[in-house]
Amino acid sequence: MANSKEHLTKEKIDLLLYMDGVQRQEIRYRDERVHNIFTWSSSILIVVMGALIATKQSEVIIWGAYGLMGKIMASIIITFLVVFSVQWQIRNRKYIADNGAVIQKIDYLLHYYDKGYFDPKNRDSLFPEKWFQEYPTPKEKIHFFGRIKSLNYTSATFILGALTLLMIWVQ
Repeated sequence: MANSKEHLTKEKIDLLLYMDGVQRQEIRYRDERVHNIFTWSSSILIVVMGALIATKQSEVIIWGAYGLMGKIMASIIITFLVVFSVQWQIRNRKYIADNGAVIQKIDYLLHYYDKGYFDPKNRDSLFPEKWFQEYPTPKEKIHFFGRIKSLNYTSATFILGALTLLMIWVQ
């Protein structure tokens, strides 16, 4: 009977380790998506800014022929691009935070935070206890204003969008 309990425990540990791998793979996938979203949106914004810089003041910009209405339409398009990109980035960051919470729970179940569990001579835990207290990522760090206040792809996208809009209206 003791043998079946040990076998069951091993099965549970194996399942936890498998799920840990799945969650970490999902985080890598989501992180890559955030990077790709930032790359394509920032590329578009930089091309528009480059076109605005390269265009001589005497030459007419594509939307310049339409006057104020052209600037408004260009601003709407840029704003839509920035909002769309930022929302996708935030959505993927929320998924990453959820995956991180699952990983932390698995780490907790595997006793990574228990002091002396792996080495009775050393009373420290395998992972620093503060890691357990800091995660999962608080939701206020994931929403729009939380993302804008820190250095990340979301704030960079927002700044590039704001600069592009500024260049549309100042030129």
